[in-house]
Amino acid sequence: MSKLNIQDRIKNIIDALGFTNRSFSLKLGVDPTVIHNIVAGRKSYPSFAILEKIILSFDNIDAKWLLTGKGSMYGASRSLVLQEPMPEYSLARSKKEVALENEILHLKGQIEAYKNVIASLSGSK
Repeated sequence: MSKLNIQDRIKNIIDALGFTNRSFSLKLGVDPTVIHNIVAGRKSYPSFAILEKIILSFDNIDAKWLLTGKGSMYGASRSLVLQEPMPEYSLARSKKEVALENEILHLKGQIEAYKNVIASLSGSK
C-alpha cells in the first residue's frame, strides 16, 4: 500500500476520532470550508496553522506521522490519553445526542472565533 498523503492522513484522523469534517473544523476553531477543501484535495497542503491546531488539539495524534506519514497515527502519549475518559463515538447515538454534540462543537468554535476577534481588537495578537 502506498504512503498516504497529508490530506488522507487528516481524513484518517477525522474518521478515527468519529468526527465529521464540520465537527472537526469546529473543534479546531476554523471555518468548515478549510477542512473540506483540504480533505477534498482542493488545496494542495494544509497550512502550518491548521497542522499546529491538530497537533495541539489531539495529544494522542503523533505529530511525526501527521507531517511525514512515518510511524503510526497514535503517538506514545496515546496510553496517557486513554486513561482519561474519552467521549464515546458510538453508532448507536440518538439523533438528539448527535445534534447536541454538534451544537456544542459549533458553540465552542464560535467562542474560539470570538476570542480571536477580541484578541485582535485589543491588539494582544
